[in-house]
Amino acid sequence: MKIQPFSLAVFLLAITFTTTAEPRFRADDGNLSRLADNPALSAASGDLFSLGAGFNPEGADWNGADWNRGTHDLKLVSPLLVVDYSWKGSHNTLGLGGALGPWQGFSAGYRRETSDNQEALHHFGTLYRPYDFLSVGATLDNAFGKAPLWGTGLSLRRDWLTLSSDVSWAGSTVNWERVGARMAWQGSDVRVWFDPATRLPGFEVTLSLGPMETSASPTRVAAALRWSTNRPGTVTMGKVLFKPDSSPAVPFGPPVWNVSALLLALQQAADNPQIAVVVLEDPPATGGLASAQELRAAVDNLRKVGKKVYIHADSYNDSLGFQSWISAADRVSVDPTGSVWLTSGGSRRLYFRDLFDKIGVKFVNLAPWETKSANNSWSFASMPDGERAMLKRFLTDRDDLAAKALASGRGDRLKGNAADLVAQGPYLVVQEALEKGLVDVLENRADFEEFLAKAHPGASMVGDLPPPVQTGWGPSLFQKTVALVHLTGDIVMGRGQMGQSIGRAAAETLKQLREDAAISAVVLRVDSPGGAVLPSDALAEEVKKTVAAGKPVVVVMGDAAASGGYYLSAPATRIFALPGTLTGSIGVTAALFTGEKALELLGIRADGVDLGPSAGFGDWTRTTNEVDRAKWDAMIAATYQRFLDVVSQGRHLEKSQLEPLARGQIYTGREALALGLVDELGGQSEAKAWLEKELGGPVEWQEYHPGEANPLADLLAPFAASLKPAGALDLVVEPWVDAFTRVMARGPGPQVWVEIP
Repeated sequence: MKIQPFSLAVFLLAITFTTTAEPRFRADDGNLSRLADNPALSAASGDLFSLGAGFNPEGADWNGADWNRGTHDLKLVSPLLVVDYSWKGSHNTLGLGGALGPWQGFSAGYRRETSDNQEALHHFGTLYRPYDFLSVGATLDNAFGKAPLWGTGLSLRRDWLTLSSDVSWAGSTVNWERVGARMAWQGSDVRVWFDPATRLPGFEVTLSLGPMETSASPTRVAAALRWSTNRPGTVTMGKVLFKPDSSPAVPFGPPVWNVSALLLALQQAADNPQIAVVVLEDPPATGGLASAQELRAAVDNLRKVGKKVYIHADSYNDSLGFQSWISAADRVSVDPTGSVWLTSGGSRRLYFRDLFDKIGVKFVNLAPWETKSANNSWSFASMPDGERAMLKRFLTDRDDLAAKALASGRGDRLKGNAADLVAQGPYLVVQEALEKGLVDVLENRADFEEFLAKAHPGASMVGDLPPPVQTGWGPSLFQKTVALVHLTGDIVMGRGQMGQSIGRAAAETLKQLREDAAISAVVLRVDSPGGAVLPSDALAEEVKKTVAAGKPVVVVMGDAAASGGYYLSAPATRIFALPGTLTGSIGVTAALFTGEKALELLGIRADGVDLGPSAGFGDWTRTTNEVDRAKWDAMIAATYQRFLDVVSQGRHLEKSQLEPLARGQIYTGREALALGLVDELGGQSEAKAWLEKELGGPVEWQEYHPGEANPLADLLAPFAASLKPAGALDLVVEPWVDAFTRVMARGPGPQVWVEIP
């Protein structure tokens, strides 16, 4: 028979009719009053601000208590300051103190107590929590008085149960004070103890509903308001519908979803036993198939653990997202005036060669292959055959993955073949989407909310979930710490910007992690189309050195990990990619432009003095000669061979086997697995499972976001749209501005880069 914690507590309360005096637990947590057990406890409580009041009846010991008379007290706890004021009749006591820490699990505190006109008493306390299961506390009361009292406490914790024991001594007299147990759940707890000296038991009950806390024992009653980082938020009883809140991009602006935050919220919802239904309104566009596949895994997990998923939107405009993850919901509804924008894959862009010929500008594309297509727009008049064949292969595989996800998500609700239904889209008349089984219901938002109320009467709706309450005190003795490093954006010269670009700061972070003995392994979360060669090579070298030092490096590819993003990944111990990840593009490119003819058309002539043939190298005012072109080509070839060497060594592939797979060709993650360019299909959860097996123990993440913060860019980002040309002019100018900006951002020198279709 399994005994629940609170069943055991009720039994103990029923048999406990007598009690000892109020005990001290120097190493354990508890209600607000318990912070007085050890002056150092307030530093580890997580309290941002707490205020409470309590009452101790007179004669509160095993002989009984007089609840008509006793001691009143008020407590205030904030960072660095603790105030405790108590009074009994005309007798007053004021305690002032504070605590600092924790540093590596260690905290220290002090309390000065004054009572009427008596001499002040000084109390000290320390607390050490080196691991998640162990807490040791020590106190010194009346430190400078004639009879100082020393005390120490030991607590051991496992999940909801904590066992504690305290000992005190004055001079040569040692007193084993208490041995006790505390059973906790959602901030509430029941504590029981036994006094070896008197052989009498005692108990205390603390109930917590969010910041509200009440506690009671035969020797004390108290109530408090506590705002703490270590306590759960408002506890909702009964069935709960969870509707994740979206965050506005700007004040008063339209809501914008963050896919990573949504993934975390869905994972928390799956682990929360109170959540019965997850509700999503106007879900986000994922930006890539890989992100959509991660969301699909989260939705599948919710349904696997018995939770419903309902999705409603005014319109569905993300074709890959709808097919891959929205289709897996239990109920998909759309506004009757909306649309379901399902379209087959395609890639189309502008080619400028004819225009440049007319205006006298010549672009030289240094990529040796049409499949390394980043600069094809400048050097071709239309899509070359090599690029066309590569894109057709890539997009066909991507569409196949999405269509299969749609078929498995909607099942027999679909009225036809999934791929055919996508090819017949978009469904601008949403009634057609309903008839084809792509959605379940046509309803507006008010109708959707009415459905929720009728389907789940009495259920509470919450918009966010509190972070899981940490049951442990410190790092696990057996758990391995793994650094999760986010590498997002273009690879650039310089330090890079946090969450936007990857630069020298990322290499520095890898070096620090390699030298940090507390880090057992490194996971690189790569989402990058590539960029400059030099920082890509520097990152690859740091990965290689970290692996050689015996510290596993695992790459988890996001929507794109191509060109430079693949370059830095190749030396890793193991590479995970989602089936829809865009990867590969092993190749090098660069572009030159000359404007000699354009200057002539404008009646401008460039002239000067050259002391040698190399003086005019790279001069845009004159046509590139064969000697200069040969130098550029040699640089590209040497850089390409370096790229091949890095991949060949990292992936254990012969160069003769690798080279035909390179040449700038892009692949889905599924294709890359078949070609040996990645090791396994999966995301962060699969990487974690592999590391736990590899390291021989549970894993916890420690996240890093290398790069410099850019407050100015963050400040101006909300206004970016208003800075663009308006109306019809925007349609003409924006593609040019975007293309030119991206080229200029790459900087000089060879690039490992891919244009994402």
